[in-house]
Formats: sequence, C-alpha cells, structure tokens
Amino acid sequence: MFKSSSIYLLTSIINRAIPFLLLPFLTKYLNPAEYGIVTVITIIISFSYPLMNMSGNLLIAKNYFKNESGIKAINSNHFIIVLGSFIVLLIIYTLLDKVFKVQFDVPYYWIFFVLLVGIFNSLNLNYITILRCSNRVFKYGQYEIFKSVINVGLSLLFVIAFKMSWQGRAWGMLISLIVYGSLSFYMQRKEGIIDFSYDKEVFKSNWKFALPLIPLTLSNMVMNFSDRFFIKEMVGIKALGIYSVGYTLGMSILVYTESFSKAWQPWFFEKAKEFDKNSRVVYRSVFYYFISLCVLPLIILAACKYVIYPYLINKQFAYSLNYVLGVAFAYSLQGIFIVLYSVLVWLDKPKVIGTTSLVTLIVNLILNGWLVSRFAAMGAVYATIATYFIMVAILLFYCIKYFKLRSPV
Repeated sequence: MFKSSSIYLLTSIINRAIPFLLLPFLTKYLNPAEYGIVTVITIIISFSYPLMNMSGNLLIAKNYFKNESGIKAINSNHFIIVLGSFIVLLIIYTLLDKVFKVQFDVPYYWIFFVLLVGIFNSLNLNYITILRCSNRVFKYGQYEIFKSVINVGLSLLFVIAFKMSWQGRAWGMLISLIVYGSLSFYMQRKEGIIDFSYDKEVFKSNWKFALPLIPLTLSNMVMNFSDRFFIKEMVGIKALGIYSVGYTLGMSILVYTESFSKAWQPWFFEKAKEFDKNSRVVYRSVFYYFISLCVLPLIILAACKYVIYPYLINKQFAYSLNYVLGVAFAYSLQGIFIVLYSVLVWLDKPKVIGTTSLVTLIVNLILNGWLVSRFAAMGAVYATIATYFIMVAILLFYCIKYFKLRSPV
C-alpha cells in the first residue's frame, strides 16, 4: 500500500499544483468578480458530477474484489444510470434556467456543456478506479499527469493568449475532461470491461447500492456549494472570489489525504475478504497513524501561509490567506471520513452512511446560514470544520460498533 501511496502522492501533488500554477495568472488576468464566476462553474461541476456518477467508482472498487468476473456487467449497467442521471439533471437545470442567469451570472449553455462533459467525467473516474484496483499505479500516474498538463496548458492558452477571461479557464477544464473521458471509454472497450449490454438483475443491484448513498452525494455537493452560496448572497461576489482563492490554497492538504485514500480503498477492499484478528490490528494501526500524520501537512501549510503563498497571489486577494488553515483542517477531517466510510461500505452499511450524510447536510446549511451572517466568509470556514467533525464522530462510533475499531494496540 505504501508503494502505491508514493505514486498517488506524486500525482496528487501535480494535480493539486494546478490551482497554484494557475493562481498567479488567474489573479492577474481576472478580477475578483470574474474569478467568482469561475468558482460558480467549478461549483456546478462539483454539484453535478457526483450526482451523475451515483457512486459508480465506489461500486466498482468494492465489487472488483468481491466479484471481479462481473465487473464488465456492473460497469456497463452503471453507465446506463449515468445517462439517465444526465437526462434528469438536464431537465431540472432547464427549469432553473433563470436562476443560473440571475443568481450566478452563468449563461444556460454553459450548464448544458457542464452536464454533457459529466458523462465523460464518469467514464474517466470509473476507469482510473479500475486502474487503482488492478494495481496499475504507474499507468494511473501517467494518465492523471497528462490530463493535468492538458488542463493547465489549455487554460493558460485561452486566458492569456486568446484573452477569453473566465470562459478560457472553464473551457480548459471541460475540454481536458472530454479528451480523457473519450480515451477512458476507448481503453475500457479495448480491455473488454464495458459494452452496451443491459442486465436487469445487475442494473437493480447497482441501483440498490447507489440509492442509499444519494444522501452522501448530496452532502458532498452541499459542502462544495453551500458556503459559496451564502457568501455570495450575504457578502457578495467579490468576497466569494477572495474566499475561493484561500479555499484553493487550503485544499492543498488534499495532496496528502487523497494520495492515502486512493491507495487505502483498494488495499482495504482486498484485505477485507480475509480479515481476521491480526488484520484488524494492522487496519487500526494504519488508521491511527494516518490521523497522527495529518498534523504534519497542517504545520507545513502554516509555514507556507507566511513564506510562500503571499508571492503566489495578487495583492487584491491578500485577505484570502486568513482562510487557509481553517479550510486545511476541515479537509484533513474529510480524509478521516473517507477512510471510515470505506469500512461501512464493505460491511454493507450504506444506510448508515446515507443517514449520517443527510443529517450533516441539514446541519451544514443551518451552520452556514448562521455563521456567515455573523462572521462573513470566515463563518463558512467554521461551518465546514464543524460539519466534518460531526460526520467523523458519527462514523467513528459505527466503525467501533461494527468493526471493533478502538486502539492500535
């Protein structure tokens, strides 16, 4: 697992470096309001894509080790769910056309493109999940790195050379996903792990797995959306742009948490087939050491906040540095949450995850509305920390109950 983690760490560093590489250019060529529109586009992507994918990557990761011979049928019938989700969301977003124009200053045709690209994103996400589960970490690394290069290259070309403003950054993101989604579909067809067949029983099984996890998907979407919504409505689009820069810097802790979780899930699902007393001790040790090591990147970020970050951004975004450490701490809690819910997925407890996610979704909305009204954009940081803390506490309780997750010794 640790060898895989090093590869995932490298790819995570490169992927998470994209916002940093782009920040000096975007904050130079875009004003805070334009950067705020880029943020809205990113939010719509974060809001739509998980709902379209319907936990397909989790479905594939779990069944790869439980039912490897059936992966083709599972993957193919999941793609039908993705197409259905696309149609449903397209209808909903069409009905909300005026909301996007008036509230978010985003033309409707952008919404259509975002949803269309969501199909390619699902193909890409499911394929890289299969690469992780089959331990093809070097191919995974090459795949992700070249995707990042295209993303950065096109964004800089469109924003700087073609002077396309916020639309240049949006096109850079979307075109890179189209290219790699198409490549993912081609590779899956070549490897014989997707076709256009329909299996009623497999489809029902996929849907039965995905349905209880819809609240988890909604919760993730709300966490990525609600803070920005309340900031825009209560503080303004300029404040949203500044907050988003700080949020981007704080999210750099995902370099650590994502690299661990990407190695963790395949390792855990593979070992879970033969878990005994000794295996549980190993699991508990790895889990608690992961929590302990979350402190190190927080210390590094604290140093970067004063030494490096001020030179990455334009002076008009300087206040964004106040949000960095709070956002980083919140996402370290999210990393712990991901590790915990993998256990409950394997134990076939998706309802526990769904119920927890639904409760914390409501809590997050209440906290954002209350705290942003009192502390402006900083209130959104407090709300995010509190929400993830509650999620971790609830899932830790159930992992102790069902999996005897107590101490590392």
